[in-house]
Amino acid sequence: MHEVRLTEVHDELVGGFNVRERIFPAAAHAGVIRREHDHWRRISNGIEEAVGGQVQVAIGVLAGDPGDGARGDKRLEGAEFEAVIARVIIKHRLNPGGVNRISGSILPDYRPNGMRRLQPMPAVEERFIVRDALTAEAEAAIQRVADKSEALTTPLPEGVMAWRRWGGDGRNGSGKPSLFMLHGGYGSWVHWIRNVEALSEKFTVYAGDIPGLGDSDPPPDRRDPDDIGKHVAAGILSLLPDGEQARLMGFSFGSVIGGYTAPHLGDRLHSFTLVGAGGMGLRRSEFLPLAAFRRDMDGLAIRRLARRNLELLMVRDPETIDAVALHMQVMNTTRAVTKSRWISRLPSLVEKLPALNCAISGIWGEFDSTAYPYLADRHEFLSGIKGFSGFEVVADAGHWAMYERADGFNQAALKLID
Repeated sequence: MHEVRLTEVHDELVGGFNVRERIFPAAAHAGVIRREHDHWRRISNGIEEAVGGQVQVAIGVLAGDPGDGARGDKRLEGAEFEAVIARVIIKHRLNPGGVNRISGSILPDYRPNGMRRLQPMPAVEERFIVRDALTAEAEAAIQRVADKSEALTTPLPEGVMAWRRWGGDGRNGSGKPSLFMLHGGYGSWVHWIRNVEALSEKFTVYAGDIPGLGDSDPPPDRRDPDDIGKHVAAGILSLLPDGEQARLMGFSFGSVIGGYTAPHLGDRLHSFTLVGAGGMGLRRSEFLPLAAFRRDMDGLAIRRLARRNLELLMVRDPETIDAVALHMQVMNTTRAVTKSRWISRLPSLVEKLPALNCAISGIWGEFDSTAYPYLADRHEFLSGIKGFSGFEVVADAGHWAMYERADGFNQAALKLID
């Protein structure tokens, strides 16, 4: 008997969703599912859509009352209900996508394995930014590091993926191995701002903005991690010098996307280093819900939200939250199109990592809010993989270890990546 994963979505988190799951057998009666699930109408094979300037919930309604606007517009009972759930949810698990339901109505362009075409990546709206000394300081600091890089792009089906390169001139030959870095959820290359220069002494460093985040345009299906990984891999292969193997590093959500990217690199992948990764189905810490971003907020309210969420999720010591951290969080959150949290919760790396033929290593902050006090579980999981090459813990650091304790992180990365 197949298992069916029913996903309940709560609009509680900054720019995204807290995904909670329950597992039911495919043959479970509709009444059982209704009783067991407080909000059974929120059985979802969709994630968030940004529509009309407001963040709405896109819910794939599989069956229900006529008032639900459900597919078929009728109540389904017994075996008929079960068959619809089994067929559609299992399809969703294998190839995310499905009904786009926005503001109570079903979109006319229903495609089981696709979604609406998206517009190019939006710029940060000026109304979300407070023009003061703090913002000026942050923008100047980010620009100083950006000015030392070369801005590059690789093609997407509709738009481009943005990259920055430090420490080499790519195909013209730098004599250094190439290191490709993928940031975390609701992030951009700025997640690595305190690392790219130090690591570029040993590597040619490429920091990419994952499609739908930072300066990159959206992917064709921003709810399909394999589709995203395929386009990231194509970008890496187009930048990687001929005959060279790539070193890949991913932070948090970037580790999960790295897991979907790596198979498309084949024998061109030398190593994969996971930083504060999810996607392994392991025990997690519980922390207070993050504050939710709303598009009617002004700049000061968004800055307060950014500080709170950085304190809750990203850092061990709130005193390490500075102008750059706050501005980065505001910029990335307010224009994110690819919603990462639900993808990060999928245990996809359990299958992906053992199938890779490359060195695999891990770096975690000692007090990573997503893993503490279960770091040993991560070490044990990775050490059981055939390509395991090392595990480092950055002392007195939280989830965003490479920013909060940059020197310790850089030393760990240089030790693990050859």
